[in-house]
Amino acid sequence: MASFPYTSTPAALEDLPGLPVLPPVPTFNTPAVTAQLEPGFFEFLGRLVQQIKTAAVFEEADGLLLKILGPEVPPPDPAIVPEVKYGYAAGGCPELIVKKGPFQGFAVFAAKGSAPLVEVGFSTTRLYELELPMPAAGQAEVWRVQVQYRYKNEPFGQKSQIIEIPVRGS
Repeated sequence: MASFPYTSTPAALEDLPGLPVLPPVPTFNTPAVTAQLEPGFFEFLGRLVQQIKTAAVFEEADGLLLKILGPEVPPPDPAIVPEVKYGYAAGGCPELIVKKGPFQGFAVFAAKGSAPLVEVGFSTTRLYELELPMPAAGQAEVWRVQVQYRYKNEPFGQKSQIIEIPVRGS
């Protein structure tokens, strides 16, 4: 490997660009108090990261090392169909179980018997307890249920298959 001697004089030193002023460090009292985030901290951090990213000498490798860049996360597949399972909560009321994934949650459509499906609720967790009027004691009904994910405040993907859940009054 050949070595090359330096043949020119180094350039003049330059000051680094000014950075935003850090917010003051929170103080602790006696007895100790849980520290709270300083107001404006995330705005400060966002401005600092943006300043780094827009610098003329910024390279993507630097952003990866500083962990201010990462892989782009692709949006979910629009052809996704939710998989719905069910169980029974206390009192015999059906409880839907749906994997949440990257979605805000899922809308629930339900009906008793052969009535048309109508939207009856929304869940931001993987569980949703159906709160339709229970059948009379000793009587049985079939409830039909379907769900659809929501992403960016809009219905997303395909609706699930309609599942039929037997419900007995107690």
